[in-house]
Amino acid sequence: MKMRQSNGFARLPTYTEVFDGMANGLGLVRNREDNLIQLAQYDKRADVYSGVRGPGLVERLLSLFCGANELLQRQIRETLTDLEQQISELRSEPLHTNAPYQQGLAAFLEHLILPWSAQALWLGSYFPTSTAWCVGAIIHDAARSNSTVLEAWKRQIRALLPPDMKVPEFRKTISKATSTSPRKIEGIEKDVLRLGDEIENFHLADKQAFLERVRSTYIAGMALTRCVLAAKPYINEVQLISTLVKLIAEDNYSTDPQVEIEAAVGHVEPPAIFFAAIFGEGWNEPLIDAALCQAQELSSVPEVAHYLPALRAYKHISHDERGAAMKELHLVVDAASDRQIGQVAEWAASMLIALHLHTSPPKTHLALNPLVRVRIDNLAQRLDIQALTAPTPFAVHSATPKIDTYDLHMLESIKLFLSHPRAPGIQVPFLYLERIELLLQSLLEAVATPSSRLVGWDSKKLVLPGISVPTYELVRDLAAYLDYLLTLSSPEMKSLNHYCWSTDADKKRILELIDPASFRRDVERYG
Repeated sequence: MKMRQSNGFARLPTYTEVFDGMANGLGLVRNREDNLIQLAQYDKRADVYSGVRGPGLVERLLSLFCGANELLQRQIRETLTDLEQQISELRSEPLHTNAPYQQGLAAFLEHLILPWSAQALWLGSYFPTSTAWCVGAIIHDAARSNSTVLEAWKRQIRALLPPDMKVPEFRKTISKATSTSPRKIEGIEKDVLRLGDEIENFHLADKQAFLERVRSTYIAGMALTRCVLAAKPYINEVQLISTLVKLIAEDNYSTDPQVEIEAAVGHVEPPAIFFAAIFGEGWNEPLIDAALCQAQELSSVPEVAHYLPALRAYKHISHDERGAAMKELHLVVDAASDRQIGQVAEWAASMLIALHLHTSPPKTHLALNPLVRVRIDNLAQRLDIQALTAPTPFAVHSATPKIDTYDLHMLESIKLFLSHPRAPGIQVPFLYLERIELLLQSLLEAVATPSSRLVGWDSKKLVLPGISVPTYELVRDLAAYLDYLLTLSSPEMKSLNHYCWSTDADKKRILELIDPASFRRDVERYG
């Protein structure tokens, strides 16, 4: 397991980084390129994590840590889900401090990761055949004997070998193991396989159970060795082991990690008016100006200096001064690379994405990925109730479209931008509704002609700038997409209204004109 190094200020790792650390700790990841964090496409990252055509990384991790114990696998999966939510919530909150990154990571380990680990090991203590149980046994051995994890592991694994079992190669492998080069899964599997060959003629009541216990203890020892090595810059081995033993014994896994981490890094609260101005409802110019005045006074204080460009950007957006807004927003996003500024970073990235799309949309998919990453890394998990169905011309309750993760962040950013309060007299730019209006106008005109034929029409053409949704899918699932593009102040759109009030039969005629092949597939799908 390897922790990210940084010269910035205290900020917490993302769940993806933490999970990569777990996978590295268990020896699942062979190369740096195999880490989830290295995958630029978020859908690909989700597929690798959850698995599409086979076991995902999380399934493999649970299998290694829990063995074949399905109950323990479910319990550990639940704790992982809780951990993901906790990290997401903590990342969405700012840490206004000049404490170094390493200090923040040390606090994160002490107040969140070690309590979570203790909970997982406590759960594993009820399943003696699991790697989790073996990890706990090694930790308690090291604590009792005042020895290193590596020494305790060697004792544990040698204790599994009967005195008269002649396995010189395996004993040599265990003796040569060091804390600086722990074996990964492939190496462990080979060692256990060779051990099986060595004991071919040795009488054991249950040879397979013996090998499974050796394997679990081997994996546990190597995982612990990696974790101790990775945590060394932040917490020494003796303290790490004693803390885990204490937490497991007390069954006390959580107090308030946010309060504890903030105290550990010297977090200071900014004036409440900053959040009230940026995240308040409606246009309130006196509040914005008062917040700007305070932000100007505090602009020389590094911990909160990013609020000044954030508030300036807010006001520029409200007056449709796009160039000036983008300049200030870039300063906020740049600040987020060195500091944890939480929700303000998510807001700034969202506004910047929307402004790019409304001024100079990128010509390539994923071009705004750096901003999407800032948004994701600072986005708290929301418990919004998502509709499972949406109306289409084929069915009132069609399945909602599966929107690419990148495109979803584009759409959510547009929705936030359109809902941003505007100063009196400033019109909201409804570029995307206008594009849909022009598209539907041409389609309605085409379907009204006797030939009902689209000349030179490209069914794969993208109508929404920067969003990879083909025309056919956009029109078929229009109700779902309009949820992101319509607001209470949206202007009247004649062709859009005409289409929405058309019969399903007329809508199907339009879809058939756009892409006959896709239309036939949908007819077969819906019956």
